[in-house]
Amino acid sequence: MINNINNNELMQIEFWQDADRITNYCYAILNHAVKNNNNIKITVNLQAKEALVRNIDDTSFQIYLPTIDVNASENIKKEIYMRAYFLRHELAHVVYSRELREIGYEMLKQKNISLQLYNYLEDIRIEKKFSKQFKGSFSGLKTLRYIQFVQHSALNIFKYPVINNFL
Repeated sequence: MINNINNNELMQIEFWQDADRITNYCYAILNHAVKNNNNIKITVNLQAKEALVRNIDDTSFQIYLPTIDVNASENIKKEIYMRAYFLRHELAHVVYSRELREIGYEMLKQKNISLQLYNYLEDIRIEKKFSKQFKGSFSGLKTLRYIQFVQHSALNIFKYPVINNFL
């Protein structure tokens, strides 16, 4: 339980339709993950097509989470479970992806490093770090990553010869 938010509450659709409650949950996780998080500002947008985080500046972040269509969803618990891990994944970027922000996307472009490939490898790195700090997160993050990888084979990750050795 983090700041009076328990697993039962996290599995309720009402929680995932309230940006303020989700934002408070984010701050509770940040309080646990980052020693000096007073400067970090989070806003949550629930009207996105996909999960992502955008840094507005070095300390302000907007987390986008996919909308849950209660009427169209066959398995609402599965949808909620995925949102919970999307949120944890995006928070892991906030906490652990400082290196990418410091290097900057422009340098990656100049060096002709695929942003898609770099982001995929960065996702694995931050999820592992997050899972060490938040025990029990690894299997959910791993499942989510696998689903995303299989469903979005448009990543074209296999076009890089060295990736086959990595995998």
